[in-house]
Amino acid sequence: MSWFQRGALLDPYDPNNPLGIGMCLDWLGRHGEAAPFYEKALKLDPNDYYVRVYVGWHYVQTGDYVTAKHWFENSVKLQMAWYKPIASQYLSLIEPKLKSLPASNPK
Repeated sequence: MSWFQRGALLDPYDPNNPLGIGMCLDWLGRHGEAAPFYEKALKLDPNDYYVRVYVGWHYVQTGDYVTAKHWFENSVKLQMAWYKPIASQYLSLIEPKLKSLPASNPK
């Protein structure tokens, strides 16, 4: 995370640095701490398909598949043809999970 923090100091407008910190925090199971870094990445580049796919990935890590699906579908709409597999693959992974959820609890 320290390298992403250094990167953010060098280029505070690059969304990949807060995105990287958020991903590290998710890998450590610190999802609540990760969320603000994804929000910052989105503020820096609100129409970036890459940022949006990893916001969706964050929600997969938290178990919120309904919200993850929204972000993956949104990412697919913005992606270039050669990069669609990431969001498309995650959409295919969360569809069975969504079907197994009780109707009253979308998480």
